[in-house]
Amino acid sequence: MEISWWAVDFKTGVRISQVNVKSSGKLARIIGLPTDTTVSVRCSHDGVVVPGWDEATTPGRMMLVAVDADGDQIIWGGLVRRRTSDVNDAWVDCSADTLERYLQRRYINTPLTWNDVDPTQVAVDVLGQVTGLAPLVVDAKMVGHPIVRGFYDITDNKRVGDVLDDLAGLSTGIEWTVDLEWTDAAHTQMRYVVRISPRLGTPGGVAATQWTMPGCVTGGTFIEDFGTETGANDIIALSSGEGESKPRSTRYEDTLLLASYARFERRFTPATSITSTSTLDQYAEAELAATRLGLSQLTITANLDAAPQVNRDWWLGDDIDVHITSPRFPRQVGTDGFWVPGYSRRLRTVGWELDLDARTIVPRIKEAA
Repeated sequence: MEISWWAVDFKTGVRISQVNVKSSGKLARIIGLPTDTTVSVRCSHDGVVVPGWDEATTPGRMMLVAVDADGDQIIWGGLVRRRTSDVNDAWVDCSADTLERYLQRRYINTPLTWNDVDPTQVAVDVLGQVTGLAPLVVDAKMVGHPIVRGFYDITDNKRVGDVLDDLAGLSTGIEWTVDLEWTDAAHTQMRYVVRISPRLGTPGGVAATQWTMPGCVTGGTFIEDFGTETGANDIIALSSGEGESKPRSTRYEDTLLLASYARFERRFTPATSITSTSTLDQYAEAELAATRLGLSQLTITANLDAAPQVNRDWWLGDDIDVHITSPRFPRQVGTDGFWVPGYSRRLRTVGWELDLDARTIVPRIKEAA
């Protein structure tokens, strides 16, 4: 995979010009979270200004978009936030954020009220507050559980991105991300698609790509953790109110595990100003599912040029099959009497990181549902 960088006008989505970048470094995407990168852009050459570099990297106005040079497929894009330069250097460091962070710069400016509606509908209503940005569109699939009650007033000073984060924490909540797409065959115009779904990516188990060691996988780490934030079998979700105005969820316990495990309690406040105990129950149920067995996290590093290609062979949210034979996971004899990899699991991608200089890719993965 080879990358070229382009400037795109953020307000209109119009592709402007190619940008001379010295090093692309690391690029990452994570479902529901912003990521950022810093690239070095040439501003002069032999004492002469590089035409258009200033306009192409103006903070707050321009996006820097990385595309696969073979096919012009969008890989990553971010709104330029900052430029930093040494007066004795012909290169300017430009820091850019994915558009998930832009949704933290927009607020709810019209009162909104819901009574037992689908979490996706809340997300759609809140995103309707993001006016004045024509390339931004919403692609939403309903969760199918009309359980959200509540309201936001303009005095709550609630960020649009924070509401989406809150909705993602429900046990029957949403997943969301912002994808970048060309709108025309000539790739002169881009749009920003806020995707909302119970599950992003290809349906579970469909065309899962293969990641093997030995093979494209070159290394990794395996973490098992039962710490304060990662392991609990007794959960209560609390509102941010006070005294009698501080609702709390039902107490969620894993009674089967408690027969053999000691009790590990967790109390947390998932979002501000929740008044519905049923909503708090949703958060507590999701937290118990995530922490009952603690954290078991595999991270793999693969050769970028040998691994399945992101945004071509697999997409954010897709399942992948991981097979590892290594000193930590030596091969085993399977039930059929043949040797099998020491670690073989179907996992799900919830993000990725490309290191274009080191030529590696690290899929961010979790257990597949």
